[in-house]
Amino acid sequence: MASKSKGRTTTTTTAGINVTGSYNFVVVAGNNSSVTVGGPKSAANNGDCTASSDVSNEDPTKKNLRKTFMQVSKNCAKDWKVLIRNLPWPSNMDDGELENEIDIICHNHKDDLREQSYKALLLWKKVYRDASQEDLIKALQESELSLVADKIAEMKHGV
Repeated sequence: MASKSKGRTTTTTTAGINVTGSYNFVVVAGNNSSVTVGGPKSAANNGDCTASSDVSNEDPTKKNLRKTFMQVSKNCAKDWKVLIRNLPWPSNMDDGELENEIDIICHNHKDDLREQSYKALLLWKKVYRDASQEDLIKALQESELSLVADKIAEMKHGV
């Protein structure tokens, strides 16, 4: 659905993302964050496009998951596929779809195992809405990565 006011058009997508824009800027907002590209010419930006992101409203548990993902990627990059397969996934996602996603991640980040691991964990968080550190710790243990699981548990409890 689109609406217009003062030269700006606002559209809300079916995913609940609001896109507002005019001839010189666009704001995309959704999931408690927004990105603004462009804007009125000022002394600071000289009319050039700028991008900024406001994630201050982000759920603290989601921030913790990102930090956790960085730690996991650092410590078990070579074993990431086993870990990803041991994570809980939505019931409507079959093994073939998961393997396809793994192939895409490998293709997009050919020479960087750490980045492959991180991207796969981000995908899990995006697809599996109930993603938690507890699920990740359990999957790490099932993947015989107990030392990493212990490190994540320590991070969780602030040790």
